[in-house]
Amino acid sequence: MPLTLFSVCPCCKSYEPNEHLLRTNHGIEADGSLCGYQVGAHPSFGSECVAQNLVRNHIVYALRGGRDPSRDIARGRELGLDIDAIVRAESLGAA
Repeated sequence: MPLTLFSVCPCCKSYEPNEHLLRTNHGIEADGSLCGYQVGAHPSFGSECVAQNLVRNHIVYALRGGRDPSRDIARGRELGLDIDAIVRAESLGAA
């Protein structure tokens, strides 16, 4: 019988096959906290999980460095990031 129990990240709604991968890939602890903070209260991540924050930083790095961010933008959309807001913020910051 296939394993049907999954762990879901409360921030990006991604599924992981177990709590270990949820902690490793998203920073979500067994008690539902984000790296020890209540979701939304983390001083660096806010309401984003570790995966969302990492992809956001990859997009910003690509935009600032003149690199192609298309792969990271696609992943960001999968994770529920507001890509237009990220790109807009970077274009305003560069002005």
